[in-house]
Amino acid sequence: SILEKRLGGLEEIIVSLVRKHRALLIVGRTHGRHAGVITLGLKFAVWLEEVRRYQQRLKQVKERVLVGKILGIVGNGAGLGKNVLKIQERALSKLGLKPAGLVTQVIQRDLHAETICYLSLLGSSLDKFATEIRNLQRSEISEVMEPFEREKQVGSSALPSKRNPELSERVSSIAKLMRGLVIPALENIPLWHERDISNSASERFIFPMSFILADEMLRLVTRVLEGLEVLPENMERNLELSQGALLAERIVNSLVETGVPRQDAHERIRKISIKALDNKIPFSKVLLEDKFISKRLKPKEIKEALDYHTYLGVTRELVNSALKE
Repeated sequence: SILEKRLGGLEEIIVSLVRKHRALLIVGRTHGRHAGVITLGLKFAVWLEEVRRYQQRLKQVKERVLVGKILGIVGNGAGLGKNVLKIQERALSKLGLKPAGLVTQVIQRDLHAETICYLSLLGSSLDKFATEIRNLQRSEISEVMEPFEREKQVGSSALPSKRNPELSERVSSIAKLMRGLVIPALENIPLWHERDISNSASERFIFPMSFILADEMLRLVTRVLEGLEVLPENMERNLELSQGALLAERIVNSLVETGVPRQDAHERIRKISIKALDNKIPFSKVLLEDKFISKRLKPKEIKEALDYHTYLGVTRELVNSALKE
């Protein structure tokens, strides 16, 4: 199907990004603030696994919803004779469908709603990818950039120097429409008795529109990631903004290993971090000058603890596991 091909193409591109940037350090952020160190490859590996879940879901949804019925006006097949079930099976097989099971005059609309909900879920994940690109393209972050045709593309109608992430913004805009189509799909489930047509007009809109929007969002996200510009120098700059305080957690752990109670270690490093950040002093310098710390951690231990490359946990294993699937 079109969606399967789109998802497969997106998966291939993300796999290539994971491979290429598996070791490229980048700030990990929570609540919009620096929180730790990850690799860009790990960030993309999370997306890769998410895309694969949508491939699996699509197979599951298709298995349930590619069905039909030929059982008459109230779902009992009375008007089609004793061979109605055989007739139904043969007729539907010509269409590549299976019998829907128990029905009324219509196939039950939970199946239709599931399809729209799936597409909306997909749209929301694509929106998440696009939103991350938009945030990482902020001028003060500038770690990645959307593809840009330098010879002719206009990045802003007002500012000649500006590069707006308009493709990703378009994805986020479409996602709002996509989510809005879920409500009528859900409201179409409770039809009167064996059927009414209160579902009909809305379904004629939400079904084609949902698939059109999903296809466009997949096309746009694929285009963005395929031509994504990655700026390692800005990632390195951002890692150094806190002058080492980004790895304060590791110093806490090192103190705990020397016998300091965790809460005491956390409070002491909290105060040291605030002092370093408020006064724009390297975190390592404040640590080395603190008598309590220097009694327990040698300068070499502090230096090693503040090495970003050695505080990645099981990042390599996680990335490799994504690539092996």
